Amino acid sequence: MLRNLLTISDLSKQDILAIFKRVDELRQRQPDAKIDVSKLGGLLFFETSTRTRIGFEAAAWKLGIKSVVMQETKLNDTMSKAESMRDTIRTLDPYVSFFCIRHPDENIFSEVVPFTKRPVINCGNGYEEHPTQALIDAYTMWSKFGGLDGLNITMIGELKYARAVHSLILLLAKFSNVTVSEIAPTELQIQADYKKVFETNGNVYNGVAKPSWGKEQVVYVTGFPPKNPSGTFSQAIRDKYKITKEIVSELASESIILNALPRIDEIDEDVDDTPNAYYFQQNEFGLYVRMAVIERYCL
Repeated sequence: MLRNLLTISDLSKQDILAIFKRVDELRQRQPDAKIDVSKLGGLLFFETSTRTRIGFEAAAWKLGIKSVVMQETKLNDTMSKAESMRDTIRTLDPYVSFFCIRHPDENIFSEVVPFTKRPVINCGNGYEEHPTQALIDAYTMWSKFGGLDGLNITMIGELKYARAVHSLILLLAKFSNVTVSEIAPTELQIQADYKKVFETNGNVYNGVAKPSWGKEQVVYVTGFPPKNPSGTFSQAIRDKYKITKEIVSELASESIILNALPRIDEIDEDVDDTPNAYYFQQNEFGLYVRMAVIERYCL
């Protein structure tokens, strides 16, 4: 059994393709799940989550595994501070078969991994990574276009702090001749170290001041919150990176629009009815990707 999935760097290209092939199988024929009372998933979500938490809970149920959810460490008026994460993990370790963890601290897994014998799945650590979301995003592209090599992808919005983008760039770096065009404010462009990793195997990363639509196969739209560690951004600035129906009319006819959801206001709702809108299909694929991850790492 594999140990942990903490970063996309834990996966080879062959690992990724094996997961994708298993996702295809699960989509075609889900297992006849019977509740396995010997398995119990521990979902520790110390940061607000809807899709990822419910997605892993539903995926576990589909595989016949129950799960328990914890949203905060122990703290009450009789305590001077909250229970430490390492104590929480040590307490739960005998009870559960695996952990799925989301936490605002980028370094949280140094307080988790040494204190459990169970597999650990990263469901988002601060602004660092979100490897399972990247697998969902990449599988959606792979399923639509028959592969990832040679894709032309435009990423638009707030990229610097988007952990799903970080993981996706690291995943795409394992493939060849991928072109990513970045449309983002200067202070919110992705960090240079991610670009450096990506620009291997003939991959190209372009900063684009003004979009020229029509050649892209994938438009990956990130949420653009009004506030982030780089400052506060007005609605007028954020609107420059919004996908509207007018922009959709300029896209390549076979292109798809992806968004990890939840959407803030980065995609107008009237885009939902266009053939390019693929984000709810992407969300549906998430169930099967999470099932494949649980099977691979936790059973």
